[in-house]
Amino acid sequence: MKGIIEYAEQNRKHYKNISLFFGYCSYDDIIFKRELIGWEKKHDVHLALDKKQQRGHMCY
Repeated sequence: MKGIIEYAEQNRKHYKNISLFFGYCSYDDIIFKRELIGWEKKHDVHLALDKKQQRGHMCY
């Protein structure tokens, strides 16, 4: 995923807008946290977190 985003950034002339959609169970599950901050400044980023996560349950 990160490689695709980096490719799109390096070839920006081919893309008018870049929208990114991410979904995670919890804040602790978020990968690329530092990169997300930078992506939010340059792209349309949508991030969804599972609101209610019970102990021992997966959020599929």
